[in-house]
Amino acid sequence: MRAQDCTVFDRVRLLAGWVGAGRAVTARAVLRPADVPQAADALGIGVPMRIRSAAELPELHAPWTAALALGVIRIREGRATRGFDAELDERDWLVALAAVAGDLLDDEEGDDATRICRRTLHELDDGAPACRFDPALLDLLHDFGAIDEEARLTSLGTVAAEHLMPYHAVDLVPAHRICLLRITLRYVRPSCWRKILVPATFTLGYVHQIVQVAMSWDEDAPHVFTVGRRQFDATGHDDISIGEAFTVARRTVVYDFGAEYRHEITLERVEEAVPGQQYPYCVASASPCDLDDVNRELAWLTPKPELEINLGVALRRSG
Repeated sequence: MRAQDCTVFDRVRLLAGWVGAGRAVTARAVLRPADVPQAADALGIGVPMRIRSAAELPELHAPWTAALALGVIRIREGRATRGFDAELDERDWLVALAAVAGDLLDDEEGDDATRICRRTLHELDDGAPACRFDPALLDLLHDFGAIDEEARLTSLGTVAAEHLMPYHAVDLVPAHRICLLRITLRYVRPSCWRKILVPATFTLGYVHQIVQVAMSWDEDAPHVFTVGRRQFDATGHDDISIGEAFTVARRTVVYDFGAEYRHEITLERVEEAVPGQQYPYCVASASPCDLDDVNRELAWLTPKPELEINLGVALRRSG
């Protein structure tokens, strides 16, 4: 079998054609549940009666993940559009397989997923019974044409066993762009959030300072950012920028500050910098964080909230 003829690539092409000029996606960069039946119909696959997320349907999610990894589908400003229309080759096949395996095995860096795939293929080639392996992984290898119906390696499987390399998610945000971040304090009523424009080059350490000012915290507890499967505390939060933290498949970063304060930092959109505008810049807010006095006046409701952010962050950064 040629790489171009595998089931996943057939579905990638059909999915790209269905997406066309644009389809709305969720904050997690997957199709909205309401659009799943149409997409599934375009691919000729069935859909369960109830589905909470497109990611719950492997026959749809695998080609979707592959299409994003290859640039056949691109996501910008909350919409998926058709990307380039080049002929997919064996190299593209290896990239797509690594990306989808990483997603299936929840391995963002891809090293473990690649190792598991290669080991599975080698053991199948040595005669190991298929019942020893994860059925979902076998289905994936079959849809990619790496194994046949009897779980025997194909020529593509032999290529993957020797040449499959980790796929690292492509950064979503170019360094020169501005990110609109929504910072939400979870599990409180009324809803408490801030929307702040921040340069993509800012590190998570700088975001920590912004959250402290924006939420009126006093930095009296340790903090940690959770980015996929990685965590960054005060010793490492300056090692990663906002642009590096968000990818096509990851639009939300978790920020824990103390035992009771969990925040979600969501990338809502990316835009061009406005000449003369100083960043960070708060554009909207809802509810104070002092939940014992929900009616107190907020600095965020002043005519120039960005000045409050800049001043507070500058004071914190200067020590």
